[in-house]
Amino acid sequence: MTLRHALTLVALLLFFASGAMADGFDLTATSTAGDTTSLNISLVLTGSLSGTPGVYDITGITGTVNGVNVTSALPGAGTILDSPVVNGWYIEYDNLLNLSAPYFDLYGLGFQLANGTYANLYYNGYDLYAQLGDNPPFQEVVTVTSLVDPPPPSVPEPGTLGLLSVGLLALGALVARKQVVLTASR
Repeated sequence: MTLRHALTLVALLLFFASGAMADGFDLTATSTAGDTTSLNISLVLTGSLSGTPGVYDITGITGTVNGVNVTSALPGAGTILDSPVVNGWYIEYDNLLNLSAPYFDLYGLGFQLANGTYANLYYNGYDLYAQLGDNPPFQEVVTVTSLVDPPPPSVPEPGTLGLLSVGLLALGALVARKQVVLTASR
């Protein structure tokens, strides 16, 4: 392997490592005036581009709904799935976030709260709803008051560091091998 090949390999590893980084979003939403229940939703979403520009597969959710912690995103980003059945009811979701309003599709963003409640945010074609699993699940019209793409973290993700390390080790091995060859030929 020549030095040129090693440098090309390192460049390719770094290129693919940059695509491995997840994106994060801060989302806040509140009930629309006139609804019977007051909702305050504050979420941090993580995900990656779905293949459609501006649309993300959300794989991680933290935050609160009316002070109750969100424990996890429901699995299956980009695929329409049902939450577990509770009292004969379930919530459909696909965990897609579209950066343009209304932000969600008919299936929405599924997650679970620390008290065991399944929830989602979805758009029915007219309004953006928050749905919380009760018997039956109640739905509340909400308004997204903020969707912010925070600055990237200052520490690279472990996958990025791993790829960089492999590339640097390969480059170091190549330089060491070249030194051995040069020494032997003298």
